[in-house]
Formats: sequence, C-alpha cells, structure tokens
Amino acid sequence: MLPLEEVGDVKTSIRSLCLRCLNVCSPGPRLDNIRNGKQGGCEHCGGKKRLSDEAARQRAYEWGYIPDPDTPYVNDATKWPGRCRAKGHRCAPVLNSYKRSGPCETCAEHGFKPHLPAILYLVVKPDLIAAKIGICEDNPKNSRLYEHSRNGWILVETMRFELGADARTVEDTVIRSWRARGFQPVLDNGFGYNGYSETVSLRQASVTEVWASVCSAAENA
Repeated sequence: MLPLEEVGDVKTSIRSLCLRCLNVCSPGPRLDNIRNGKQGGCEHCGGKKRLSDEAARQRAYEWGYIPDPDTPYVNDATKWPGRCRAKGHRCAPVLNSYKRSGPCETCAEHGFKPHLPAILYLVVKPDLIAAKIGICEDNPKNSRLYEHSRNGWILVETMRFELGADARTVEDTVIRSWRARGFQPVLDNGFGYNGYSETVSLRQASVTEVWASVCSAAENA
C-alpha cells in the first residue's frame, strides 16, 4: 500500500494506492490492523482469492513451507496448514504475511529477530542482470550472505542497524518505491525463486541508484 496522505497514527484509516491491483482505497486500511493480520491492505484484493492454487503453492514454497496437498488455497488471509521446509515443523501461516515474517513460528525462534541488530545488504547477479536487497541478523553465525554467494549473487554493499525492525522498514520502503515506478521483480527464465520479490532489473536502475535509494530511505526512517 502506498499512502496518499500523511500517516498520522496507526489507528487512523489512510487513503492509499494498492501497488498490487492499482486501485485506490478510500478510506484505506489502518496500519495496526495490517500489522496484526486482522485486515488485508487493500479492500479490493486484500484477503480475497487472487492466485491460482498452483501459484499460491509456489509462493508458499518460496517463502519456506509446503502446504498440505489435500488442503486447498482459500485466500491470502486464511491460515493454510503445512510443514516448514527448513525443519519439517507443523505450521499454519497466512500467505499475506510472507513479506513480514517467516512461515514457521517454531523456526522463528532461531531466525530473524526484529529487536536485535541486523544487516541490510545489496547483492547483484550478472546472469540475471538483477540487483537484490535483503536483511539478515547481524551475527557471525548467520549464513544468509554465504547462501547468496553459493547461488551466484555478489555482495556489493551492506548497512548495519541496531534494530532489525528498522532494517525491515528500509527494505520495504525501497521495494515499494520500485513497484510504484513500475519496476517488476526479475524472474529466472520466467520462474520465481527464493527472494525474487526483492529484486529489480539493472536495466531499469543502476547499482548506484539502488544503493542511493537505500541510503535515502534509511535517513528518513
């Protein structure tokens, strides 16, 4: 959601543009309801069935869990039971939380923690002509950047934050600005992959421009 007016507080409905369906919501959503999962961002498409069952399962897989094969996709605001890919824990997340948290509450105890220091990073992948930003815990044991390196991503820049929540805010702000400008995620031969929703084509924005947008968002966060 792109606010079209000043955000006064988390309990006030804000007139907004949906960056997914491009409809204007007036009155728009309340930030506290979006955060706690009680309300989809958009009154037009939020919480309503908008993906095929196959596409929804692909998104769930990329997010990190596999829905039960005999439980059909209903909508993004309905709990969808399955097992996490990392450890096989039972979980039942809602799909519209895929940008805010991990799917598995059990694994979350060992994953990204918004109250601890974090790193926002910029990586590029020459064969995809793509740049990607992401966040990870600022901890020597964190393997996120190593995993990206194994998959062909090259680390360009990093920015450290005292609070992971602030890193996530900056990441979300930059990605929303890309989508508002019509810059779409970069696919691999037409297919999505883990983290593709945080990418932008280097044909549309240079590495310098991408990092400048990160620095600007951090200054205004």
